[in-house]
Amino acid sequence: MRAIEGDQLTGRLIKAARALVGMSASDLASASGLNVITIKRAEAAAGVLALRPATSDAIIQALSAKGVRFIANGPDGSETGVVVTTKLPAGEA
Repeated sequence: MRAIEGDQLTGRLIKAARALVGMSASDLASASGLNVITIKRAEAAAGVLALRPATSDAIIQALSAKGVRFIANGPDGSETGVVVTTKLPAGEA
């Protein structure tokens, strides 16, 4: 498994990531410095997004700050997904 790049980001991945960490589109817009319309358009788009690198980086960084990791798997990296990482309290690992 490896982290996906911004050019592999899809609207479904963004929406799933937001849901996993309980963020609204407005929350993500504020955290990323983007307009909420940009977030909603990205989430509604089909397939891999054609975003500017700065836009996809801002989205990925804002969600990463909440523990989200976008991952790719498979020989060609075409299997993508989202996970949330959390730190367990001491002694629970």
